[in-house]
Amino acid sequence: MILKQISLHHTTWHSLCFYPDELTIQGNSTMKIDYSLTANGELLVTLTGDMDATGCTDLRPSFEQLAEDTGLGDISLDLSDVGFIDSSGIGAIVFLFKRLRSSSRSLRLINVHGQPEELIKLLRVDTAIPVTAPVPEQQQCAN
Repeated sequence: MILKQISLHHTTWHSLCFYPDELTIQGNSTMKIDYSLTANGELLVTLTGDMDATGCTDLRPSFEQLAEDTGLGDISLDLSDVGFIDSSGIGAIVFLFKRLRSSSRSLRLINVHGQPEELIKLLRVDTAIPVTAPVPEQQQCAN
């Protein structure tokens, strides 16, 4: 159940000392970041937009804050709405992964598809960070 919904810019996000059930951040670029807590206490971070140099400019401060907040548990990064990723995006993911691992937390990538999935596999990021592809919708048979 969502109790609160707040929209903030990155500068305000850093001054928060709590995590609401859902939080949406959209900076000046096309990257949008949604946060929600799952029933098991895991933080679900849903990204929308391209994880390129411009989009990752907005991601970096948020990823730093997530890594520094040791009160949070494990993190799932939902890439279902990410259609493109380049070296900046891979770098941001690896940055978050390493910082979380250093504090005994984990990161997993979910709903990875298309070009992002191809690049993540090509660079073998999936050997270090668990990656799940979207579950294909079942086709119904017409009788």
